[in-house]
Amino acid sequence: MKIIRRNFRFFAFCILSNLLLIIFLGVEGPLVQIDTANYYSAAYNLLKGNGFLIFDGEYLQNAPPLLSFIALPCYAFGIHETSYFWIVQLIAFNATIYFSAQILSLLKVSTPLLGLLFVICFGFSWLHIWSFALSEAVFLPCLLAWIYFLLHSDRRSLYYAILAFCLLALTRYLVWMLLPGLIVPVLLIKGFWRRVVFSILPGILVSAVWWFYNFQVYGKSLGSHQLASKFSFAAFTENLGRWLSEIQNGRFSLNVAFLVYIALVLFIGSFLLVYRAKLKPMHLVYHYLLLGMVVMLPFLLLMQHGLSLTQLPRYFSVLWTPMAISLLLCLDSFKFSLFSKNMLLFFALLLQLTVFYNQGIKHRTNSKNQTLSQLDFSQLQQGLICNLGQDKLSNFPDLVWWHTKWQCKYSPYADEDLISVHYRLGSNRNQTLIWFESKTRMSLMRSDLDWICDKNKKPCFEGQGFKIIEFDSIAY
Repeated sequence: MKIIRRNFRFFAFCILSNLLLIIFLGVEGPLVQIDTANYYSAAYNLLKGNGFLIFDGEYLQNAPPLLSFIALPCYAFGIHETSYFWIVQLIAFNATIYFSAQILSLLKVSTPLLGLLFVICFGFSWLHIWSFALSEAVFLPCLLAWIYFLLHSDRRSLYYAILAFCLLALTRYLVWMLLPGLIVPVLLIKGFWRRVVFSILPGILVSAVWWFYNFQVYGKSLGSHQLASKFSFAAFTENLGRWLSEIQNGRFSLNVAFLVYIALVLFIGSFLLVYRAKLKPMHLVYHYLLLGMVVMLPFLLLMQHGLSLTQLPRYFSVLWTPMAISLLLCLDSFKFSLFSKNMLLFFALLLQLTVFYNQGIKHRTNSKNQTLSQLDFSQLQQGLICNLGQDKLSNFPDLVWWHTKWQCKYSPYADEDLISVHYRLGSNRNQTLIWFESKTRMSLMRSDLDWICDKNKKPCFEGQGFKIIEFDSIAY
């Protein structure tokens, strides 16, 4: 009877959480970004026999292929993309709830249901995971599953940990930035290195197969993410200087998540230094496992040339939920009464739900200009695009692909002259430029939008042999 009541409470909790997610996303659902088009166009072309060809005529190399495989049923069964985004998001969200609950149960926290609500709401507070139809939504439950099965000591769980890590390796290259941090639990936890090593070796093999395929077919293993040109200590000092400069100039909006992230890392690290001798062995393993990864990630990110600081919240988003579990374990370690712990969690939930409410408003405001359902070409414009042939260029080629399924080269042309254009794309003077006037896309893809503000000013390639089709503020 107790098991039935527990399962009923968990089922009711899942229903409530899913309703919160639906309210959070609104009728527009998950938003799409450039990377969404990468994954889904690769899936579409894979079914057509064109390999992992993406919307701009290039091939999927900058990201692993799992989300493209997940997207295959969308086109195999003719499901509309906006509906399929919901399906993937809801499955990933419920898998996140399940593995979060399993970890809390394994660690025997004193407030399992209220603690689970805190963990899920904490993840809600940081927008990127559930707001966008991106790979982070798939990565998070796989990461939680890997941690959960690593915490077990039996062989069967090790096999599941291997599977979870293989899925991680095929979802985001970010996993390789987390991996060096595992040296912390390996060195500090006796005998733990065997489970870690055995769980990641097959994932290394799986990634090696993907990289070898890319190299054989396209000549590059990682696309533009070639490691030799990505990491350096000079880039670290430059990025750190840029970030500190933005903070000093009062630009907190894009950096507040990073500030909170660093504060949590310092808090959890300080907590371990003071209380590690009093912690339960399983709690200690979890803290060390998480702390190694969350410390390593910002260090390796800041070592990258050309790091976009606006992307930092997205990079860190997969770690908010595991960090919330760590915070809950910290609370559980204090000798407070159960009533006091529940009250602290209750007030923390009020804060998280306030953030959730504000983020939901922000999401629905942005969605009015950024969802696929808003993209509506007139019949004249659609016919015009579809009759252009293969020589199409656009400042937003993913917009062209979502509606027409035609490949279209990306053309920012901010400073390019005709010689540079011909060097990059060939000297075919019959190419047609499809130009979108949409300031809402400035944060999603760089483009030459200055001329929009001044209607007397035209792009620098105007009159250089291109036929230009202008769309007036087409939404995304």
